[in-house]
Amino acid sequence: MQAQKALESILADVKSVDGVKSVERIVCGGCLDFKVITSLPAEKFGEWEEKGFAPESDFLEKLKGIDGVSLVETQTFTVSSFAWSPKLMDRIRSSQLTYHTFPFFSLEIENASVSWTCKLEPVDPCSG
Repeated sequence: MQAQKALESILADVKSVDGVKSVERIVCGGCLDFKVITSLPAEKFGEWEEKGFAPESDFLEKLKGIDGVSLVETQTFTVSSFAWSPKLMDRIRSSQLTYHTFPFFSLEIENASVSWTCKLEPVDPCSG
């Protein structure tokens, strides 16, 4: 799949962003979304944002150049976990781990994330 190859071509750069906690690829079989979500601690988010979420522009251009790909877009969101392990809860209570307030929300959050998404063209599995 060409979208996967485009991701693989920038993956090392994404993983080298200061503070990256995870890079996940999600493919929805129903709506045909190909989504890459990069998460990092909220306190590192602004620094990456100032750098244009590099290599975002390179990746989006690669997706736009793939036949059958449409609706290339980005989204910024926050991630907070509500199913924490007892060990993590102990760290939070003892102030060894703190939350950060996201600049445009009055919510305390743990991680900030950026997703890069495109729609894939349906493929006929019988077409060989």
